[in-house]
Amino acid sequence: MRMRISDTAWLDIAIKVTAVLVILGIAFLAYSVVMTNIRDKEATPAARAAKNLAAAVRLDPDNAEARILLADALAASGDVRGATEQYQAALQLRAEDPRALAGLATLSMGQREWRTAEGYWREIIEQLEQGEYTGVDQRLEKAYFYLGSTLMEVKDYEEAALYLRQALRIRRDASDTYFMLAIAYREMDSMAKYEENILMTLQFDPLLAEANYEYGNILLAKGDEAGAAERFRTAIDNAPAGRPEPAEALAALGTAEARLEAARGFVASKDTSAALSEARIAAAIDPTETEATRLVAQLQEQLGNVAMARAAWGLVLTAEPNDPEAQAAIERLGPVPENKPETP
Repeated sequence: MRMRISDTAWLDIAIKVTAVLVILGIAFLAYSVVMTNIRDKEATPAARAAKNLAAAVRLDPDNAEARILLADALAASGDVRGATEQYQAALQLRAEDPRALAGLATLSMGQREWRTAEGYWREIIEQLEQGEYTGVDQRLEKAYFYLGSTLMEVKDYEEAALYLRQALRIRRDASDTYFMLAIAYREMDSMAKYEENILMTLQFDPLLAEANYEYGNILLAKGDEAGAAERFRTAIDNAPAGRPEPAEALAALGTAEARLEAARGFVASKDTSAALSEARIAAAIDPTETEATRLVAQLQEQLGNVAMARAAWGLVLTAEPNDPEAQAAIERLGPVPENKPETP
């Protein structure tokens, strides 16, 4: 079963990049979101910086550094055209400057001009790969990542994966890169590598909504409804506004009431594992349903899953701080082992 989300909906979140922050000495490729539709633009720090830098450029028009900084400020204040002109002017003064090229690449991505952005990123990579310390160059890591991201947008998944892997050779803890690589593998129908990279994403960013949603789909395809429901719940709790996919996926599993009723039935028939699965789904669908969380705690304890039972009882206590059963269970199960956080 192939698991999909709507094309690149999640990717749009993952690859939003824009202008370089306006600070002397800033590392190239440290981007902030391009601010469009800003109220009172003249009052923003970026606008004030742009005004001062414009004066500096008028005094010294052949200063490439000043023009790049002015372009950064203009981009941050939403003046894409002005920023483009200044980056291009800087390149006339200092050909192949990677910061100016990165600025143009970023602006092109913001305008969804993917092929133009691709050309700039390739030019940057060509320049940086000639350096002495390519294996640790964070600028090169970012360039690989953004070229990979750009290639994802034009559905060149195989080459995108190549550059994303290159980025990971330099920085091995980048959850966004692992996630992007996972999606590339998914689109190439390489499902084992897709799952592997989703798990790597979650290792470095356990609450990342996109990765939890994807892993929920993976678990659902394997028949693990309870695990999928819990991942969808984590995705819902951490997803940005306007992303309905996790909620829709969880809603497709039914209602908390129906799942809780099914759990009670399995308890009556002494099928503890099935009861636990239904109770976990009910608790994920409606985290305020304390009865479901309590049942999860009881069943986890019956099955000898001490850590999971303790975590579930903790959730009961959070909802009902004076609950005697939960208090007794926490005391009975003992403290959480050091350096071992728990999640139900």
